[in-house]
Amino acid sequence: MNVNDNEQRLQSIEEKISWQEETIEQLSEVLLDQQRQIDRLIEEQGKLLSLAEVAGEKVPNEKPPHY
Repeated sequence: MNVNDNEQRLQSIEEKISWQEETIEQLSEVLLDQQRQIDRLIEEQGKLLSLAEVAGEKVPNEKPPHY
């Protein structure tokens, strides 16, 4: 291998690492957004259950029969 081949290999590796870092950052942002949505849904579910209990309704917490 000559110096030019090594430089090309190094450049290729650097490009791959850069692409991977960008992809990881994007995935991290998506994961954070999903966790925020999950947290919001859990909070809303709790509010709905509280409202149902205040209204005197019994909220079943069972799996539907098709499961």
